[in-house]
Amino acid sequence: MPPGHCAVPVLWPYLLPTQAPARLLVAAVDSGSRVDQSDSLVVASFAASHHYRALARLLKACAGLLRQGSGLPKSAFRVAVNSDLPEKKLAVLGGLGFIGRSSLLVSRRFGPACLIGLLVLPAELLSPGGLSPEMLASGGATSGETGLADQLLAELTPGAGCGACRACQAACPTQAIGDHGYQRPRCLQHWSGRQGCPADIAAQRGSRLYGCDACIVACPYSAGRSPEEALAAEARLLPVERRSGRLVSADWLAGAAPEEVKAFFRGTALGFSWLPTAWLQDQARRFLERKVGARPAGGY
Repeated sequence: MPPGHCAVPVLWPYLLPTQAPARLLVAAVDSGSRVDQSDSLVVASFAASHHYRALARLLKACAGLLRQGSGLPKSAFRVAVNSDLPEKKLAVLGGLGFIGRSSLLVSRRFGPACLIGLLVLPAELLSPGGLSPEMLASGGATSGETGLADQLLAELTPGAGCGACRACQAACPTQAIGDHGYQRPRCLQHWSGRQGCPADIAAQRGSRLYGCDACIVACPYSAGRSPEEALAAEARLLPVERRSGRLVSADWLAGAAPEEVKAFFRGTALGFSWLPTAWLQDQARRFLERKVGARPAGGY
């Protein structure tokens, strides 16, 4: 982040499978067909629509309004969504939640079912009477708020805000969440688009095509939240950002031409160049092989 700039973190809540209306659960492959759920592959909730694209669009609109009002150049503002910046840490420092045992940001309002975006503002927009050197040195704590730095440290420590809760740990199908923290190489999402997934992890893929919602759904903060704000976020999606559901026909995906698959997922989180079409189709074929009792050789 450029020196002298300020990152403003924002959250975008998304619907979980237990909260989504029926119209958001089943995807049509074409204008006349519906998906049989028993023969479907599942896309994780965070990727069911292109929430990342929508959040970036809205943040860019905010930056545009600030640019018009300030007269500063476009280059003075930045938007970051799913970036290399420390988004989770900045969200914690912004008071938006804590780092859970799963290593995800847990919002007390939305649970872990939310995306993080950053609006990076130039120094010229910052208040002259903002953070003093003393406040920065103490983690933002003044003489009357000496516990704030300790609180932030705790909320940045994975699992410290979870107390004795281990719901995500118990729900993880591959034991990627353990007593010693999150082990990325054991996470199903880590292997999305990658070859060489260990057999014991691949065996837990089931009907998952992309991503895994298990730890997010299991979090008590997810169970206790209202879906209203996630529904409001869903309503802000443009047609090009919206998908008609989380389920994709395995038969169609396995047999479609690569160009058809690319067109179907274009403009979504599954349309990124780093996620090969061949990998998606391979997951569909392996799923169908498992359904008839065949066991493909090698890892996934």
